[in-house]
Amino acid sequence: RSAKMPQPLEALGRSLNEVVSQHLVWVESSGAEGQQAVLSDVNLSGQDLRGANLAAAKLDCCILLQSDFSDADLTMSDLSLADARGSNFTQANLRGASLQRGIFNGADFSGALLSPLPIHGATDQLWPANLEQAKFVDAKFPGAHMAGANLTGADFSGADLSAADLTGAIVEGTKFQGAGVEGTNFEGVDFSKAARPD
Repeated sequence: RSAKMPQPLEALGRSLNEVVSQHLVWVESSGAEGQQAVLSDVNLSGQDLRGANLAAAKLDCCILLQSDFSDADLTMSDLSLADARGSNFTQANLRGASLQRGIFNGADFSGALLSPLPIHGATDQLWPANLEQAKFVDAKFPGAHMAGANLTGADFSGADLSAADLTGAIVEGTKFQGAGVEGTNFEGVDFSKAARPD
């Protein structure tokens, strides 16, 4: 997609609180009422979204510098191509979310859920979190749950992955140079196409 200038929050024509509250109605009514939060290309830097329910929200290409998503529900949300450097995702639920090609350098994902989301339908399946080609340089992941996540081509250089659970994660071309991995669970991870961290 062509590069677009991020829009100021005012361009939405309503407050962020209203967007979030209408999204909650949309989630709880399975889309029958309310309105999905479509915040693509919006500058949300420095916003306090602690504990917000933004499940399945569109946050792609957003500018999210130093924003606070701690304890937020971001299940199945789209954060692809977002710039969230230095943001706080502590204890956030990001199961099944897409962070593809986003920039999360220096962000804090301590205790965050980045594991697959069970999808129940005609056939039950697991929808993995997609961190493909995203940048997590010097980010924090202590105790994060990343089992089964797609980390293909992601950059975790200098990141703190101590005590994180990466069981069965896909790490093809993933960079772990200088990452802290004390107590990290790499059970079932195939390092044939990525350098195993020390």
